[in-house]
Amino acid sequence: SGAVYVAITPDDRLLFVSDENAAALTVYDLARLKGGDVEAIGRIPVGNAPVGLIFSPDGKRLYNTSEVAEDNTASRPCTPPASGGPNLPEGVLTVIDMDKAASNPAHAVLARMTSGCDPVRVVLSADGARAYVTTRSANTLRVYDTTRMIADVRHALLATIPVGKAPVGVAVAVDRIVTSDSNRFGPNGRKSEWLSVIDATFNQV
Repeated sequence: SGAVYVAITPDDRLLFVSDENAAALTVYDLARLKGGDVEAIGRIPVGNAPVGLIFSPDGKRLYNTSEVAEDNTASRPCTPPASGGPNLPEGVLTVIDMDKAASNPAHAVLARMTSGCDPVRVVLSADGARAYVTTRSANTLRVYDTTRMIADVRHALLATIPVGKAPVGVAVAVDRIVTSDSNRFGPNGRKSEWLSVIDATFNQV
């Protein structure tokens, strides 16, 4: 239902699909898929319009961005982009346990936190200690401590860095983070889409 993004565990065991129109991730056994059995193991409930997926370096956790939280009371309203539309709550960043995802997807969520307006992509630092999330409608890159996501979620957000307009893609390059600023909601014939390069030590463009 609106399949928009896919990720496969490092050991080729499981395949996850972000179903943007179902507020869920669908989980498949990759070996069974290769054998022709297309029945899913199950679904993991996340926020509305789930998109980004990234695994921790050890493959034990999956991080997902969803553009809009289902619980409106947990977040502040976001101003709609220039394209119009209603005010919506913030999105969410969800942490998922891989062992539970294989056996009981409906109960695989370890943690869930609000993550700004329209979080669309997430990447991790090489050691998995930091998560970087692009928030498309807020024109920012958010930096999270992945340990605190589980142990101290209220203090997991380390920095919110202004970047270009409507950032989507994000990549880690040693001590730099790069976002692709899409200017998606700019006027017709828009120009000047650009990259923002962030110093990962000082969290500055």
